[in-house]
Amino acid sequence: SLVLFIHDVSDLPTYLAKIFVDSPCSKTTFGFYLCMLAAWGYLRLYVFPAYVIKSAMFESVEQLNGDDVVGWYFFNGLMGVLYLLHLYWYFMFLKMGWHFVKKGETRDMQANLTAMDLQKLKGGGKKDQ
Repeated sequence: SLVLFIHDVSDLPTYLAKIFVDSPCSKTTFGFYLCMLAAWGYLRLYVFPAYVIKSAMFESVEQLNGDDVVGWYFFNGLMGVLYLLHLYWYFMFLKMGWHFVKKGETRDMQANLTAMDLQKLKGGGKKDQ
């Protein structure tokens, strides 16, 4: 339940930022973006490994009293993978912020590319004749 709580609380500013990303309210989007970075940084990058993973890996062994539980390694391995995903996504959030600071435009970097975006990537599309 702690894993779900940590993820739900840190998702609130994420969804609020996503609501405003395509609107003309760039200051509001940036404000929610900063809240999202703070929530993710504290809850998912600090609290999750320092308390949840640590407890699941070390304190649970004391509770087992030497008994081997089949899913213990699998469960802890998946939480480690989840932490690595948090690090990757946090890097992506920082990349979005850098894009906003450099270009002054908000953009969802994970959204599907539109046909216009694909033309820009291919070299600007059709040239005037």
